[in-house]
Amino acid sequence: MVEEFWHDRAGNAVTGASANYRHPTPLQADEETTVTLERPFHPAMDRNHYRFTHANGDILVSLQEPF
Repeated sequence: MVEEFWHDRAGNAVTGASANYRHPTPLQADEETTVTLERPFHPAMDRNHYRFTHANGDILVSLQEPF
């Protein structure tokens, strides 16, 4: 599951989105997939963060260079 949280400049929660994505086959080592999150726009949005969870353990997150 992927959850996105948006906060205003003061750190108050503004809006967010979640996606309970199920890949058709188990992900292999170094395999990548794309998950799209859609959330409502709010003028107070300043910064966001994501939380990745999985039923079988932690998910290690790393930043990738844009395409």
